[in-house]
Amino acid sequence: MTASPPLARLLDRTADAVAAVRSGRSLTETLDAVDADLRPGVRALASDVMRRLGSA
Repeated sequence: MTASPPLARLLDRTADAVAAVRSGRSLTETLDAVDADLRPGVRALASDVMRRLGSA
C-alpha cells in the first residue's frame, strides 16, 4: 500500500487548479498538468470546491 500524498500538497495544487478555472481555463486541462500521484486527490477536492462555488 502506498502512502497518501501530504494534504498540504493536495490543497496547494487544488488552489492552483481552482484559480486557473476562475481565470478561464478548463478543469480538465488544468488537472492534466497535475502530477499523476496527486491528480486523484486534487480532482476530488477541486470538484467539491467547484460545486460549492456554483451554489454560492
